[in-house]
Amino acid sequence: MKKVKRILILALILVVTLNINYLKMIDKRIIVESSEYKAGNTDNLVLNKILSDNQLKTEIPHMFNYASNGNQAGLENPDYITKGLYNNIDEDGTTYYYRGDIDNNNIIFGAYEEDYYVYGNGRSFYQSKESCVLSEGRADYCDLVKVNLAGDKMYWKIVRVNGDGSLR
Repeated sequence: MKKVKRILILALILVVTLNINYLKMIDKRIIVESSEYKAGNTDNLVLNKILSDNQLKTEIPHMFNYASNGNQAGLENPDYITKGLYNNIDEDGTTYYYRGDIDNNNIIFGAYEEDYYVYGNGRSFYQSKESCVLSEGRADYCDLVKVNLAGDKMYWKIVRVNGDGSLR
């Protein structure tokens, strides 16, 4: 039963798209609240909060040839520092995406119900001892490692708001 629970938690963590109705920023983390939604406010409060907390930037020609810090193959160009929130069009409308080292796009979406463990050697981690031994080739490389305690918050990083309002 515990193994099934761990697999379900992993599956939840690996889900790519979320639909969330309200966000509030605290210490560069976004906390999901439902009080506004329950009160009848069904606007896209997630997108509104993201837009109010970020200055929307305009794409620079050839910006994807540069790292977000303005470097390209050892050359630095301060005109091409491209860290921030940008927008574009997708099949469902306007999409917004983060680029660079962003620190205000963490979302708290739950808490661990029990201690969470994985197997590994400090470099690589696996959900089961069997998958660790299979990959590493040695059982002595597969120690049990506690990742989170019961009650620890679960975080995701928002990387994009799709045109339909869902999050990635």
